[in-house]
Amino acid sequence: MPDDEFVSTVADVLENELLARAFMSAFNTRSIDQIAPFLSADVAYQPRTCECVRGRDAVLAVFSGLFENITVFEFLPEVVAVSGTSVLAEQRVRVQFPGEATHELFGLATFTVGDGFVRSWRQLHAQPVE
Repeated sequence: MPDDEFVSTVADVLENELLARAFMSAFNTRSIDQIAPFLSADVAYQPRTCECVRGRDAVLAVFSGLFENITVFEFLPEVVAVSGTSVLAEQRVRVQFPGEATHELFGLATFTVGDGFVRSWRQLHAQPVE
């Protein structure tokens, strides 16, 4: 029978994975109201092509801009790995700009989570998926 510490560690890992997956699902709804509760007040977001954005309101403003200017922008996690409060997601990123076809990119996201919130998110995209 596993000891209490082991069970607690496993529970923490599962909780952190589920938090990251739920956040990505909320992001895919494109609803700021569904995304906001996942973010800590001092969240840091580092998109691949821009400077780091800090603070829930500033990050939500970035997301609003994305949703207003990009027809499709969603994350499809394929592999999620957890180590402590760090979550790594290997994902396909589906993107469509107005008037263009949908593109799929390979992406990696790293999240730092804690106390039921996403505390930081760094998003990297690579070449298109073939």
